[in-house]
Amino acid sequence: MSDIEDQVRASTQGKNGGVLVNLPRTRPQRSSPRRAAARKRAALREPAATRAPVRKRSGGAPGRSRDTARRNNAAPRQGFESENENMSGSVQPPGSAEFIASAAEAVGELAKAGLSTGERLLKDVLSRLPHS
Repeated sequence: MSDIEDQVRASTQGKNGGVLVNLPRTRPQRSSPRRAAARKRAALREPAATRAPVRKRSGGAPGRSRDTARRNNAAPRQGFESENENMSGSVQPPGSAEFIASAAEAVGELAKAGLSTGERLLKDVLSRLPHS
């Protein structure tokens, strides 16, 4: 629905509709850093395509300023992998030993939770008994 349709809907329902009637039906989307950087690059490419080609400077390291600009405009790294831990290839599924160890750990956690719950219930029952 467009903004005009939202305004018409709000005015036809009057003030009795409450606060929610006046809100738009869809939430405005915020751009992620990656999309914002892509839009910025696309906007910069359009005027560059219409201008005459620029002559390259001589001297200095070729492409160095372009690499620096890319690093500054790049989206932030995501995930827990550091730059030194680049994974190559597929990851093997866990073996039977890892599966058994994680199952035993889960059973141990459940047993601990059951014991603590039982202990609390027992304390509550004993506290309600008359003292003689």
